[in-house]
Amino acid sequence: MAEQYLVYLRKSRQDREQELQTGKFDTLQRHRSALLTLAKDRGYSIAEILEEVVSGDTIAARPQMQQLLSLVETGQYAGVLCMEVARLARGKTRDQGVVSETFRYSGTKIITPDKVYDPANEMDEDFFEFSLFMSRQEYKMINKRLNRGRISSLEEGKYIAGAAPFGYEKYKLKGQKGFSLRPNPETAPIVQRIYSMYVDGEPGPSGALEPLGSYRIAKKLNAESIPSPGGTLWTAGAVRDILKNPTYKGSLRWRWRPVCKRMENGIMKISTPTNTEALIRDGIHEPLVSSEVWDRAQTLRTGNVHSCVPEKRTPQNPLIGLIYCARCGHAMTRQLASGHNRYDRYACLSPECITISHRADETERAVLVAMRAWLSQYRLDGKRTPDGREKAARVAQEAVDKKKKALLILEGQQQSLYDLLEQGVYTTEVFLQRSQNLAQRKAVLQQELREAEEIEEMASQSVVMWKNIIPTMRAVLDSYSYNASPTDRNKLLKQVLVKITYQKDNPGEQPTLTLFPKVK
Repeated sequence: MAEQYLVYLRKSRQDREQELQTGKFDTLQRHRSALLTLAKDRGYSIAEILEEVVSGDTIAARPQMQQLLSLVETGQYAGVLCMEVARLARGKTRDQGVVSETFRYSGTKIITPDKVYDPANEMDEDFFEFSLFMSRQEYKMINKRLNRGRISSLEEGKYIAGAAPFGYEKYKLKGQKGFSLRPNPETAPIVQRIYSMYVDGEPGPSGALEPLGSYRIAKKLNAESIPSPGGTLWTAGAVRDILKNPTYKGSLRWRWRPVCKRMENGIMKISTPTNTEALIRDGIHEPLVSSEVWDRAQTLRTGNVHSCVPEKRTPQNPLIGLIYCARCGHAMTRQLASGHNRYDRYACLSPECITISHRADETERAVLVAMRAWLSQYRLDGKRTPDGREKAARVAQEAVDKKKKALLILEGQQQSLYDLLEQGVYTTEVFLQRSQNLAQRKAVLQQELREAEEIEEMASQSVVMWKNIIPTMRAVLDSYSYNASPTDRNKLLKQVLVKITYQKDNPGEQPTLTLFPKVK
């Protein structure tokens, strides 16, 4: 039987970029013609042509490469034709080892237009492995350049992610590289309505506006047969994803859910956790909601103001969405009285947690006692009147402005140094000496600015406390009634509290409650 050969074709990132820029040729078609001409000239019999039409940096992500290795393993083929060694493997070192060993043990040659690699030849084997190594280095350099290009485009306000977020469509910028977003006329109004329902609400039975939570918004959209981003039914999670995406206020977010890889028992595990340090930059696209609406939505979302109880159920827990176990972080559950429990109790139902439950009515009263104690602490702080606090805030702001002006003067002096060096007024030694002196002064001033900004923040927050937070806390305590419904009590508490942590280690003791008011 005549010797048979395989042909493997795959586009590189550079090929795709050239196709996008020119639009005049098909890389795979050109490579196919070149390799078939090579086979014709050398009299090779081609058994199969494998074309990789998907993009992937690993063998696991390239089905045609997997098929090629399976065929090569049989040892039935004399060689594989490809444009260059890098087309076979330029990603992970492990993948390169798999490719190298598969060809070596099967005795299959690798044939490129420039060279034939024979695994039986020690020189060729070394050269082949070196080529794989160099392709790996080139691959890493390409990735670095691509990442630098992405970040540069992000700094320019261009959209660098894949698919456009719901409510937008992605388009190519005219006369320049990169992409941006424009509102989708069909889905953009849905996004704007979601924010409106969440922030302002919709008319309730009484005619007054009632803000809706993510669950009720999802239910309302499904009732109106409005398709979700995935084309299926809306969920509360899908609504929350829209509410916390800064793209809708005109910003861009990058590396929000980065791919994280780790090895467990020899198997690679891939996850995409939320990255709290994601890059946020101003975009050049049109926002769908104003910054004010966005900020209000974030305040409501992080403050957990909307109840998470489904609409058909009546909340029985006045601390729902507020009270959490201090030991494990799990939300505390209100268990109804039954059997040997004569009273409702707050309990942590996390399987591994050893936190002990406590009577719900006593826990609620303890929360109110702690709130009154917190309020009394600030009432007793009479050293400064509200007017005095505002004056302190103004003085602190003036100190910040003074430090910023001083920094601007130093930066101007730094520019003058370069000018004087270019004009020959300063020698290199004098330039370096004065530049180092300026750098030291600038470092000291930057530290002083940070300290001044901290003082200004505390002074400003003190004014906010006395003007807004304390009166609100006082009003909540004055109007709080245990006879009111759990829903009304919950709404009152969420006006002033972010969360409450609960800790109880011994059955005979009272729980330790830590309150987190809505202050910095």
